[in-house]
Amino acid sequence: MNALSVCAKMVVTKMEIIVTILITIVLTKYLISPLINGVVSDTKKQTLYRAGSFLALFILLLIFLTTDNEVKLTPEQKQNNINILLTKIESTPKADYHQLSFNYEELLKLDPNNKAFKKEFKHYNDIVELESECGSIIFTDVKNQSKFPDTFESIGIKQYWLVNDTIRVRMNYKANNAFGVPIRGTALYECKYNNDVIEYKRLEFR
Repeated sequence: MNALSVCAKMVVTKMEIIVTILITIVLTKYLISPLINGVVSDTKKQTLYRAGSFLALFILLLIFLTTDNEVKLTPEQKQNNINILLTKIESTPKADYHQLSFNYEELLKLDPNNKAFKKEFKHYNDIVELESECGSIIFTDVKNQSKFPDTFESIGIKQYWLVNDTIRVRMNYKANNAFGVPIRGTALYECKYNNDVIEYKRLEFR
């Protein structure tokens, strides 16, 4: 579970506590106390009872929605699920880094302290993030390389592929030439990490 998920869960828990306290105060002041002291009429009692029932149902619904309803697996079930995922990983090509990242993330949910799973998840997740960052970098660089950047239009990323942990990306684009005529072009780049810094190289630009 990442830091954002933990913080979100803490906020939900705190909100649940605050809402429960507020509802308890309201029930005590406007329902329980008047009934005990006998200062309300029968008609008003019925109204208060209905309001109390509604609030009680609301509290139960709130608790149900904010409670972790995840089914707890036995150690045997966890291990069986781990084995299934490991089998899937063995048959998944290394180039399918999206799927591998997902599979290792699922393994970490089952065994959060497994160092090997953590290492592999980081490896493939870094490649997924590299792909995303590389696409943005290339878009900016291709636009800047155009003779008339204001006319630049990306036709889209044609292909991503992995070569020894290096992402190669081909982009098709359209921009005006010196005569104002839109022409199509293609660019090929590769991106890789170097000490957590993304390096990119222009392999082809035409």
